[in-house]
This record gives sequence, structure tokens and C-alpha cells, in this order.
Amino acid sequence: MLKTDSSKRYVIVDDYLLSELRRWQNQQAENEKQFGDSYVYVYREENGRILRQSKGLLVPAAEKISLVCIRNDGQLVLANYLTTILRFKGLNAHSFRHTHATQLIENGAAPKDV
Repeated sequence: MLKTDSSKRYVIVDDYLLSELRRWQNQQAENEKQFGDSYVYVYREENGRILRQSKGLLVPAAEKISLVCIRNDGQLVLANYLTTILRFKGLNAHSFRHTHATQLIENGAAPKDV
């Protein structure tokens, strides 16, 4: 659910990224087999609330959602964890924005579009 209509963004996905996402999806499927009923699914209720529940347990009416940033057991990777890892490497999430903008311009994108 978007905060506002203007929050909508389009992202171009190249073949390499698509390949990596598919590889990760396949790895997640293997992890799910390995962890069995203790693998964690993530659900969204109608009110937007997010639930985490072991695969082997019943869940009330909610939509199962697939996520990219999960641990091997299906648990969510929380933002605080990512922030800690980035800081340890001398990075922050905002630095990716600058790197992306620089790479776009270096590859011929108009600064106004960036």
C-alpha cells in the first residue's frame, strides 16, 4: 500500500537482476523444503497488519506474501539488521541512491531525468 498516489515508481529490471531474483527464489524454495513446518510464512491481513507464522500452523484469513529480504528460515530481515550490516561496511542506504545516480549519468542519462 502506497502512502500517496505520487509514491508510485517504475523500476526497470534488466536480465541480470531478473536472473538473480529467480536464483534467490529457487534458493528460498530449497530452504523451505529444508526447514519444513518450521519455515516461516509472511501474511498480510485486510487491515494491512503483517503476520509471521510457521508454515505448519494455520493462519486466519490473510494473504500470503512473498518477500525478497528474508533469512534462510523465512523470517523477515528487519531494517535495523540491514542498517547495522551496512554501517559495518562503511555504507548507508542513502549512499546507494548517490551511486545509482552517478552510474546513470555516467551511462548517458540526462541529469534532469536522474
